Amino acid sequence: MEIEKTESFKEVDSKVVKLDEAIKPAEKELLDATESASKSEVASDAPKIQKKKKTRCTKCKVNVGCIGFPCRCGGIFCSTHRYANEHSCTFDYKEHGAEEIRKNNPQIVGEKIQKI
Repeated sequence: MEIEKTESFKEVDSKVVKLDEAIKPAEKELLDATESASKSEVASDAPKIQKKKKTRCTKCKVNVGCIGFPCRCGGIFCSTHRYANEHSCTFDYKEHGAEEIRKNNPQIVGEKIQKI
């Protein structure tokens, strides 16, 4: 029992090479498509949903929610610590008031009168 050889090895190799050349562009397209899909998945995962930051009293750390009292020193305080003397405020209200008065009331200098 002998198997008939219809084609030589060189002919088979050339057909395989031709087949490989035909498959390579299709593989490249498929690889490009999968890479772009994976990049888009990575890009969609990048901007994660940020949790809303809880507002807490700077002094006692109690959750104040939407009722927090902002201070000029930059903190948010509960109803107990909302006053400057209760939370040892670092903001200088006296200097701020003096600066505001200086800005709103410019100094007026009268003209000198020539004496006869």
